[in-house]
Amino acid sequence: MPRILDSTHARALALLGLAALAGCPAASTGNTGGAGGTGGASDGALVERGATVAFAAPDLPPQFLCFLAFAAAADGSAQGEPVAARGPWGVPDPNDPNAAAVFGPIGTQNVSVRLASGFPYGAMVKLGIRKRDAPFFDQLAGLLLLASQVDTVAYAGDGVDSTTCRNAWAAAKGQPGPRATTKPGQIQVGQSWLVGISGCAQASADPQCAGGANLTETVLPLDLGTPQAFAGTGDTRVAIQVADLSPFAGYQDVDVYLQPMRAGPLPDGGAAPLPDGPPLLLGSPADALSWTALTGAAAGVAIPSADLDLTLFVVAQHGTTPFCGGQPACTTTTAFPVKPFMDSYGPTAKAAWSGHQTLVLFGRPPLTSTENPADFLRLGIFSSAF
Repeated sequence: MPRILDSTHARALALLGLAALAGCPAASTGNTGGAGGTGGASDGALVERGATVAFAAPDLPPQFLCFLAFAAAADGSAQGEPVAARGPWGVPDPNDPNAAAVFGPIGTQNVSVRLASGFPYGAMVKLGIRKRDAPFFDQLAGLLLLASQVDTVAYAGDGVDSTTCRNAWAAAKGQPGPRATTKPGQIQVGQSWLVGISGCAQASADPQCAGGANLTETVLPLDLGTPQAFAGTGDTRVAIQVADLSPFAGYQDVDVYLQPMRAGPLPDGGAAPLPDGPPLLLGSPADALSWTALTGAAAGVAIPSADLDLTLFVVAQHGTTPFCGGQPACTTTTAFPVKPFMDSYGPTAKAAWSGHQTLVLFGRPPLTSTENPADFLRLGIFSSAF
């Protein structure tokens, strides 16, 4: 049986006062053999498609990930019992001496690793799908199961048919719960996908939940194509898509922008951020963004490298162009700096001002008109590429 979904490491992030974890897929090496793989060891280990799980449901406790593969029915849906189970994945226990070897950049295969917890709210967990995993995605139906509790809190090892994940499925099947499914051939070679877990499982008055009892799983392909043009005049070029994973009414039917900023002089000799050109639309002017949706083709933007730390993410009602300047600083739903989120997700989710990046908007609405966006808004960022 081929091995599936090797993962590397998870690392605690401080996200504007929110303790968040993000996990990264691995480029682990080592013993990569196994029936069903193609080519030699290094050939089978090649990551050739990917998925990133975005945890944007605030009332879920930390979740472990299990992957299960099933024989496919005529319509491509899963049938029967799992053919194989892999996992569970979670946050490695730093006191386990095997953790660095298995979840680090150079992995030792087929050893168990203790896990400290599942992945919490705010995690962006990247999973690399290797060439040796092809039968699971081309011939079988896949199911990514999230479980708040597992009977053995340990990653079973690469290529190990996970009894823990089989037990988790036996307990969960027939019950409502967060999970995502794929049909054979849905995730193709060369593709990158977003798996979003958003909304809330329980009815709730928490403003993050928009009434709650609306837990939703979203499975969306990401665009890795080269943008036809880059808006802006800077020397740093990025291709960006934005996913809306907030059910709050203020984040529906919106347009999203990046606003380049520069440090401008003040009369007293100080400096204040000023707009550096017009806001750069991320998406199509014809299409609004709402909960569970993703902007279309990746938007190419060009931002001055010297002023990346001042760049703002801007949310505006569809069809209204925000003006950033004067008082208040931006006439828009909200605007806030990208830098804290870029810094937080950089080490594990490969967030960077380069290549293709996906931005995930989530979090509650402001409670007052003067509340700082850093207190209520979340912006997950991860590299779309695998």
